[in-house]
Amino acid sequence: MYFNTVLTDSAKLLKPLLVFSFVMLAILAGLTRIIQFRNHPVDVYCGWLLGAAIAVYLVKIRFSVLREYT
Repeated sequence: MYFNTVLTDSAKLLKPLLVFSFVMLAILAGLTRIIQFRNHPVDVYCGWLLGAAIAVYLVKIRFSVLREYT
């Protein structure tokens, strides 16, 4: 949310690149937890689903409210 509000339209390639890099880092962190036997795979998958659900909620609900006021 921070990068969407701070970055201007001149950085059209930077926003998707940042989103892609954050998603890849989350996947890498989760896979590392599974490979090192620190978490059960189901726990990591549920964490990914929960994070994705929160991201969808923020984009669909909260950003639509912010756009109405700007």
